[in-house]
Amino acid sequence: MMFKKRKGQNIVIEEVLLVGMGIILLIGLTSVFTMAKDEISISIQKQEASQIGNYINGHINRLALNNITGTMTIPIPSEVNDRYYMIEGYESGAKKEFFIMLSAHVQNINTSVPVKGIATSQNGLLFINHSKENGEYTVNIRS
Repeated sequence: MMFKKRKGQNIVIEEVLLVGMGIILLIGLTSVFTMAKDEISISIQKQEASQIGNYINGHINRLALNNITGTMTIPIPSEVNDRYYMIEGYESGAKKEFFIMLSAHVQNINTSVPVKGIATSQNGLLFINHSKENGEYTVNIRS
């Protein structure tokens, strides 16, 4: 058997190309996994924001439907996906809702009464004040 002699330059070029292809493959796989992780993270944020919103709305409705005035303090998760979030009331005409604002998502929750105020999740508590203003029940939130 005869082996063909190869020049050293050809061997070096082949090895450099092989390493380059490996690096490109590694970068591609890293990008795919990073995108998948980000999508899963956003999905989890949406689910948690919805759950927190429904939890808060349940307490608001309990005060509003029973015409109870006063302040209620409820515990809320201080972080969603290792980040603080904001809760903000909004009223525009017949639209009564509040928002939960996360880094990558805003969740709006419809309510039965107007909600006013802004609260952050940093201390893990939400103060809900249900009062009657000008003959109409209103909820003020704060942290």
